[in-house]
Amino acid sequence: MVQTYWFELPLSGPIDLEAASERLYALCGDGQLAGDERGGSILFSRKARTADGAVDTAIEDAQAAGLTVRGRPAEVETSITRLRD
Repeated sequence: MVQTYWFELPLSGPIDLEAASERLYALCGDGQLAGDERGGSILFSRKARTADGAVDTAIEDAQAAGLTVRGRPAEVETSITRLRD
């Protein structure tokens, strides 16, 4: 069953928000990017069969957009429950 998972990916900086947003949103429409010269994050609401699948594909999209992901999220939430790494 496909569910929606909410999580935040931490990013290393610097981040040119305008350019990075255009690249990210060309790849996916389920992430909201925030950041500056020190780094930032992407808040995702990603549909997938598993939490790991949601996070893995989000990391792939972020990297394809030229962003540097600092690690996996500490928490992943669904509409039903909260999952921890």
